Amino acid sequence: GKIGSADFYEILHSVLPEFRSTIPESKISASANIIEDHAVHASVCPPQSTVRMNENKPTAIPPDFVKRAVDARCKQRSAKGGIDGIVKDTVMPTEIPDGYFGYFEFSERSLDDDIVTLFVPVEEPKVKGENVSRLENEVSVIREKVENLEKEERDANNEKMESPELFAFRNYECLDMDSGPYTYSICPGKRAAQYDIGASKGSRGTDLGTWEGFSRDETTGVLIMNFTNGLKCWNGPNRSATVIVSCGDSHELLTAIEPETCRYEFTMESTIACDDAYRIKYEL
Repeated sequence: GKIGSADFYEILHSVLPEFRSTIPESKISASANIIEDHAVHASVCPPQSTVRMNENKPTAIPPDFVKRAVDARCKQRSAKGGIDGIVKDTVMPTEIPDGYFGYFEFSERSLDDDIVTLFVPVEEPKVKGENVSRLENEVSVIREKVENLEKEERDANNEKMESPELFAFRNYECLDMDSGPYTYSICPGKRAAQYDIGASKGSRGTDLGTWEGFSRDETTGVLIMNFTNGLKCWNGPNRSATVIVSCGDSHELLTAIEPETCRYEFTMESTIACDDAYRIKYEL
């Protein structure tokens, strides 16, 4: 619990040899030769003080603000309990003053209280520096740009996934196959990439193009996936990829070739090619 300055002094008074005292003889009843009821800690009034050496420097005990608190308590006790704080059995106080015998009504300490000043909270500066305000504004602008870009990306992905053909790949992140020293990865609706065999998919690999959409061969009606604007070849065009899709009962990459520099061509079986065009072509 918490104790006040006056309570602290009463504890100090009971343990320091310099402050020990006895009940005055005047408080002993001559007729009964007994000690009248003596107020608790009455011998602390008035407060005493002493000096002790601390690292060769004199230190006053107790501090001034503690003595002031004890003086105030002594005045309260003497006002309600008789001379020098003596309380007799025949005296019934009509009211108990705040602080009597260490009891106080609950109240907040005032801002000018000596103890409160030792625990002043560290507050946020009320006036921000010019540089702080400028940086906060810049951060706000950048966050807004990031949010807008994320929204545009989400909208674009939603538009791409509206294709019924792409819906068939909703449970497939990417389709992979090994060919020569490379692993090829086709991600419908997203991108195409090339990795060294055994390389971690955490690396981006070589970008063969981002999703452009579906098209059909005008002559054969074959369904084709298109990926464009991939990583630029040295002294050549940006990489691109096409995936020729034929009817099959599952999604599977079959072959991978590079018929021209930095243009990749894949064949694939998928249920998405088992459509009306396929049925008409094979008279099914």
